[in-house]
Amino acid sequence: MKPVKIASTCGLLVCFLSIVSGHVLNITEKNINSLLDKQKFLLVLVTKSKCTPCNLIFPKFWAASQAYDQDVIFGRMKSKALAKKYDVQVFPTLGYFEPGKKQFTKFEGDITVDTIVELIANKLGSDFAYVMKQYSTRLDSYNFHGIVSSWGLKAMVLLYNSNDANYEKFQEFARIFKNDEEVTFLHLDARAEPELRKEFVTLAFPTLYWIENDENPTKKRYGGTMNTLEFMGFIEDRAGVFRAKDGSLPSKAGRIADFDTLIEDNIETIRNAKRMSELLIEAKDIAKNYEKNEFADYYIYLLELVDHHGRLDPIQDERMTVLKGLATADEVTSPKTVEYLTKRKNILSQLVDELGKATFQKNKYQSEFVNVEDLKPKKDYVRKMAPVIGIDDEDDEDKDVVVEKPKIHRHEEL
Repeated sequence: MKPVKIASTCGLLVCFLSIVSGHVLNITEKNINSLLDKQKFLLVLVTKSKCTPCNLIFPKFWAASQAYDQDVIFGRMKSKALAKKYDVQVFPTLGYFEPGKKQFTKFEGDITVDTIVELIANKLGSDFAYVMKQYSTRLDSYNFHGIVSSWGLKAMVLLYNSNDANYEKFQEFARIFKNDEEVTFLHLDARAEPELRKEFVTLAFPTLYWIENDENPTKKRYGGTMNTLEFMGFIEDRAGVFRAKDGSLPSKAGRIADFDTLIEDNIETIRNAKRMSELLIEAKDIAKNYEKNEFADYYIYLLELVDHHGRLDPIQDERMTVLKGLATADEVTSPKTVEYLTKRKNILSQLVDELGKATFQKNKYQSEFVNVEDLKPKKDYVRKMAPVIGIDDEDDEDKDVVVEKPKIHRHEEL
């Protein structure tokens, strides 16, 4: 596929975008050799059935394909035999075949539009670095049912007419949430796909639909506007994903309100580090409602640290480890790793702040737990995190920019 290039003229950025739908082939044992014989760069997403993470990554993989036309082949490999042949044991896995080679190379980084574009540029040259990235996936007759009906999907769908001004606004929202697998952005050109638009009950364009595929599937019109605060507030409510308007993570990202309330209500029990068993039982009951949220386990892990050691020192140790991980992050560190650490830091900061307030009220003097954002990690302090996150060189930690936005509930069916 040829890249869709961005050209710069007289200091102004002028974009020449040919709208392509992108295309992801189904790679099988029957066609893989013929695809390799094409002598082109073959990028492969290896998935398996009944794999929710695979379902959530696939639309972003398809969106990445929309930036290319001929020199790159995008394919999805679902064959168990091929996965075994190329020693793929973790799903989803991104890999590639370089032109003229039959050796499959696994990509170890995040699977996002940005990392895919960067990978292709690194392998094929600088001409492929300047492409018009699209973070929303265009629906067509080839991919519609496979994406829209996939299990675990939470998606906002824009139905629009060609050249609709709302398309650009929608693309901007997709860019803001580009690293969040919990929410997918899809768009459908109603004029180009008249049969597919019949899947939605509407005659007016643009129209937004919200889709959820879980135990209780949902497909309903979004009753709000595309005002930034209102739209992003809806995403927060339905997908549990928090972003500031510039795409950065706010201080509440990663935190779970039910656990924060539990901690606040039982802060004296935690501060004294005694009789934690009942609190842990209650926390694990709450976690049952957040089985797909890895940070629910992190809350329990922190409480278990206090219970096991009988003191608060391990919480401070954990916090210093997370801060050090953020301070030593560089351009090589994957964006998702940085965001993962940031979410842990947010949870820890809230917990330590609550402990600080409780201690201050108890002893009537400033606690070491207060003003936790001002604390810096010790230069010689390194400890292995649980589960596992690597730590290398260190640098100063960037200060978070927090943009709070109110929740606005306008989800009603029109």
